[in-house]
Amino acid sequence: RCVFWRQTHTFDHPDRFGPIALAARLIQDEIPRLVTAITGQRLHGSGAGFSIDYYTRGSYLDVHTDRGADRLVAYVIGLTADSWPAEDGGHLEFLEADFETVADRVAPGFGTLDLFTVYPLLRPHRVPLLKKPVTRVSINGWLSGSLEADHA
Repeated sequence: RCVFWRQTHTFDHPDRFGPIALAARLIQDEIPRLVTAITGQRLHGSGAGFSIDYYTRGSYLDVHTDRGADRLVAYVIGLTADSWPAEDGGHLEFLEADFETVADRVAPGFGTLDLFTVYPLLRPHRVPLLKKPVTRVSINGWLSGSLEADHA
């Protein structure tokens, strides 16, 4: 249970949809350019668009991989001002192949950019039940491309 809004197309009228158009430009142009520089992979925004996720107490995201047609890298732009311990839920958890054991955990943050490989690793991950009366907000999506053998 996560309240979210998904943007799947670009607005051509920034005067009417200014903040959304700016976010779309950031995600379609700037994030792929930055991640390409970091990884050495030629990446572009995914055709799946992006989502703005808003978690409150009682929200969670089930275990999944981000498998998709040509998804190589997932990103999470953190817009969460509060912080809380992992025991209160709401952190992004990466799991072992058994889909249960937590291998790594990332706390929500503000002004953060978290990147993780989608393919070929296909690491299962989740956001466990948020037990505390706080809000976790993020912009999430995927970058696509063709896997290149020689990359940084």
